Amino acid sequence: MSGNSKPVDRDYHVEQEMSFAIRNKRIVRLRYDLDLRDRVFEPYVLFKSRDGRVMVGGRRVLDENDLFKPPAMRQFEVGLVNNLEVTEETFAIDDRFDSGNLSKSNEIIASVDRPA
Repeated sequence: MSGNSKPVDRDYHVEQEMSFAIRNKRIVRLRYDLDLRDRVFEPYVLFKSRDGRVMVGGRRVLDENDLFKPPAMRQFEVGLVNNLEVTEETFAIDDRFDSGNLSKSNEIIASVDRPA
C-alpha cells in the first residue's frame, strides 16, 4: 500500500473489472502505484476498509519487479492500480479463505466465496 495517509480517489472502472475477475475467478495482471512492471494476482475479495480505502485482497502469484518473491497473500488499494488486465486464465480458491473474517470491520463489495 502507498504511504498516503488518506484514501485515494476511487476508480470505479478498476473496481468493476476487479469484481468481474473475482466473480469469474480470473487471474489479473496489474501495475501498482509506482511499479515499473506488472504483478500477476488471483483476486479473492474486493472490500472497503475501516479507513475508507477500497482494497483488493488475494494471492500474488508473480511480481515482475522481484521475480524471487514467493507467492503470498496481499492487499492492494484499488485506486493505486494504474493498469489492469483480466486474463482468460482461471484459478482455484484456497480452501482456507473466508471473507467472513473481514466482514466484521469492512464492507465486502465482491468475494469468491459469496454469491454475486
